[in-house]
Amino acid sequence: MLDANIDTIDSMPYFGAFQTSGYHRTASEIAHKNALQQMVGGGSAGLSYKRWAIGFTGVFTRFNASMDRTDEPFNQFLWEGKENIVGSIDWKGSVRNIFLFGEAAASANNGKALLSGLLLKPASNAELTAVYRNINTTYFSFYANAFTESSRVNDEHSLYLGFKLFPAPHWTLRTYTDLFEYRWIKYTTTAPSNGTELFAQLTYQPSERMELYFRFFQEAKKLKVITQNFKYNEIQQINRYRFSYTQKISENFSLKSRIECSLYSKLTHEKGFLAYQDLIYHPLGKRFSMNGRLAWFDTEGYNSRLYAYENDVLYSFSIPALYGKGIRAYLNFRQSFNENFSLWFKAAVTHRISQNGTEESDDSDTNSEFKVQLRYQF
Repeated sequence: MLDANIDTIDSMPYFGAFQTSGYHRTASEIAHKNALQQMVGGGSAGLSYKRWAIGFTGVFTRFNASMDRTDEPFNQFLWEGKENIVGSIDWKGSVRNIFLFGEAAASANNGKALLSGLLLKPASNAELTAVYRNINTTYFSFYANAFTESSRVNDEHSLYLGFKLFPAPHWTLRTYTDLFEYRWIKYTTTAPSNGTELFAQLTYQPSERMELYFRFFQEAKKLKVITQNFKYNEIQQINRYRFSYTQKISENFSLKSRIECSLYSKLTHEKGFLAYQDLIYHPLGKRFSMNGRLAWFDTEGYNSRLYAYENDVLYSFSIPALYGKGIRAYLNFRQSFNENFSLWFKAAVTHRISQNGTEESDDSDTNSEFKVQLRYQF
């Protein structure tokens, strides 16, 4: 039973999209609760022989109402109807020092998808990865989860090349490039488009107690621009530079520092800067631990925003987008009272500073967050 807005055309039920918020607060939201019935069936079988394995998978999905998408151009080739079936064959195996893997799939409406890759060690201190993806515009699966640039496994023609090198003791170089193109319109584009991703990271780790790395990331892809009379694609490019340093200063204390810059260009240009310091306290043999962060960020707009993963309470995580100018700080605390009872606490605050350099007194410029979590195991 799924949430959806069911309507009728000539007494035939249909829906345009799933309701995935999980909220049932208003009369309209309550009416959408469990309004759609879904039946799913499937199976898989596999065979392995020596260094090779092959598998077969099939999934069938049926609804009690037809999916009827809007008439937007980006929906033209996507699946509609009551039933969808997907079948695939996957493989993996090795030939000498080459590991091969992949999957080929087909869905209703002549949908086809192929992902094939290899892992290779051309030298004792080097590793090479290549992944080819070719997914046509009509392929659709509700449960597909593939190595793709787009979140939807549909309409993507791409080549990924990754390289890992150990040039000297304690040094590691990781790089990859991803070249992708879309043969039809996306929600974020007005015409077929393409793009590239570039990544490089040089890491130095002289011991288990210390690590530092420098990272470069670039993404360039075409996105939609709307003016008064025209809609067209324009290249958006984002560059990010990061320096990170981690040091375990004792058995109980660790430090983590980061400096990161972002450069954004499309119709305008923006710059962003982030620096933060983490302190982790985890005493050996104690039932409590804590960690905290103090961060400073300064960006010229939302497009040059920067992200930083934060520690949180159990089973939760936070990756806030930092933009504008301000300070963010948080403190985590964990206490285990015994084998059954544990407590987590997080306090975070973000204070934004006006761009003209003067602090504003409005309370809306400071946002606070508090989380408390108790767990009892029995």
